[in-house]
Amino acid sequence: MFTSLFSSFKGPMSWFQGDDQNALTLAKIQAEVMSDCFDRIIATCNKKCIPKHYNPDLAIGEIQCVDRCVGKYMQAQDLVTAAVQDFEQKMQAQQQAGVNVGQARPGGGPPRY
Repeated sequence: MFTSLFSSFKGPMSWFQGDDQNALTLAKIQAEVMSDCFDRIIATCNKKCIPKHYNPDLAIGEIQCVDRCVGKYMQAQDLVTAAVQDFEQKMQAQQQAGVNVGQARPGGGPPRY
């Protein structure tokens, strides 16, 4: 489960190649994103699965709830990562084909509906 979390963060910007300073900056951003993801998982699953009164041991139902919650969160993360990677690949293909994304229609600007 956590393997997919780590693998999903190297994908969206795997095309990036730069000097050491840029690589360090990218690593810091990825660490912040991962930390934010873990914080959100903890907050969301704790709020959903664990009652407000404090008990040092989790009940079986609470453990199962946390397990399902984390699993769903990771599935959603994988779907978002796949969508971002697909979008980036399409953008790169358009750029390589010489299509200026901002000038997609004659006259420029956003399309009119």
